[in-house]
Amino acid sequence: MSNGHAILSMVGRGARAGLVIVGVSAIIFILGNVLAYYAFPQFVRPMPRTVFDAVVWPRTGKGQELLPKIFSGRWDDVIKYHDLSPGFAMHPTLSFITAPVKNDHFVIGAEGVRLEPGWNDEFVKHILTKDTGVIFLLGGSTVLGHGVGADHTISYFMNNSHGSRATVMNFGSQAYDQHQAIEKLLYLLRGGYRPEIVVLLDGWNDIMGMARSNLRTRDKLVYHGFATNRGDIAFTPGDRIDDRKHLRLFLESLPLYRLMAISQRDPVSLDSIHQGRDSFTQGFDFYEAEFVFNHWVEFADRDRDLLKEQIVENLSENQKFIQALARGFGFRAYSFYQPIGLLDPNNPFVGDSARTARGYDYVVDMDKVVREAIATGQLPMIDISQRLRDGEGRNYVDVAHYSPTANKIIADEIIGRINPRSYPERTR
Repeated sequence: MSNGHAILSMVGRGARAGLVIVGVSAIIFILGNVLAYYAFPQFVRPMPRTVFDAVVWPRTGKGQELLPKIFSGRWDDVIKYHDLSPGFAMHPTLSFITAPVKNDHFVIGAEGVRLEPGWNDEFVKHILTKDTGVIFLLGGSTVLGHGVGADHTISYFMNNSHGSRATVMNFGSQAYDQHQAIEKLLYLLRGGYRPEIVVLLDGWNDIMGMARSNLRTRDKLVYHGFATNRGDIAFTPGDRIDDRKHLRLFLESLPLYRLMAISQRDPVSLDSIHQGRDSFTQGFDFYEAEFVFNHWVEFADRDRDLLKEQIVENLSENQKFIQALARGFGFRAYSFYQPIGLLDPNNPFVGDSARTARGYDYVVDMDKVVREAIATGQLPMIDISQRLRDGEGRNYVDVAHYSPTANKIIADEIIGRINPRSYPERTR
C-alpha cells in the first residue's frame, strides 16, 4: 500500500471514529436532556390546586352554554370578545401596559385609552387637552372591559348617560391594581393632561395581589406584567440588543442546564419566604417571586392576618396620595370598591365546588376587611360591591369580568355618585 493510500485510510478511520464520537455524544446529550425533562418536576414543588381550578372558564363546555345566554347571541360571535381581548406589553417607564391591539372589538389607542366606536387617536388627544369636562376612569381589566365589546364597557355607558355631559376616557388596563392605576395617573399628569374628575374602580386585583407577592406593601409585584418580557434575560444592563449571546440562551433553555442550575440553588419553600421583603436591603429574587405567585394560596393561609392589615394599609395610603394629587392638580377624585365576581352567589361561573375550594375563604376574608374599613370610615372609598347581587346570573362573562348588563349598572351608579352635570356639552 502506498503512503498516499495509507494516509487516506488513516484519515478515513479517524473520520469514522470522529463521527462515532459525535454521534454517541449527541445521543448522550439528547438522552440526558430527555431524562432531565422528566426528572425536573421532582425538584420543583407542585403547585396546589386552588379556587381558580374549580371555576368555570369561558371555553369550557359549561362556558359555551353560559356565554350565548348572557350576550343573547351565538357562541361563535360572543367568544370573540374573550379571544380578542388584549394581553400585556412592555412600556419604558410604567410597570407594564395593555398590548396596543387593533381588531374588530378592541382598539387600544393614544395614551392607552380603549377607543369607543367612532373614536380615533386624534379625537382622544383633542379631548385630553381640554381644560374641563374630562373624566379619567382607571382600574384593571374590569374597567378596560375584558371580554366585552367597545360598546359594552363602563366608560361607553357613562359617555352615553343622560346624567353626564363630560367625556370619559377609559384608562383601564389588564391586571392593574390601585397602585398601578395611580402610577398611570401620575404618568398622565406628568404629560400635562388635566382631568376634571378621576374615578378609580378597584378591589379584585388588590385582594389577589396581596397574596401573590411577598414584597413590601408599596412594592407588591403584579407578576402577570412582570413575567411578560421582563425576566433575568431581559435585564441585561450594558448589553447591545444586536449582540445577544444566543448560544448561552439556547443552553439555558435546555432541561439538563435547568436541572443543574436548580440543583445548585437553595430550594425555595414556604418556610424560606420572608413576608414584607424590602428589596432595597434584602434584594430581589426571581425564583422567590415565581414561587410566591404559584403558591399564593399557601402563602395566604400562613399570613392571613398580616395580609388583612396590609390591604387596609395599602388602600389607605393610596387614598391619601390620590387626595393629595387632587388638591394639587385641581380635580375631584372618587375611589369605588368594585363588585367581586368570585363572591357573587348569582355568578354562574362560580359553582359550589369553587366556593369550597382552597383560596375562596381568603377572598371572603379580605373582602370583609375592606368593606368594614370603608363602612367605619377608615377607608374613604365608595363601596358598590353589592350593586350586582340581583343580576339573575347575567352580570358576568367569567369569574371576574362584567357583562354589558353589569357595566351599564355600574356606569349609572358611578354617574349618580360623581354628578358630572355641570360641565359644558362635550364635543365629538
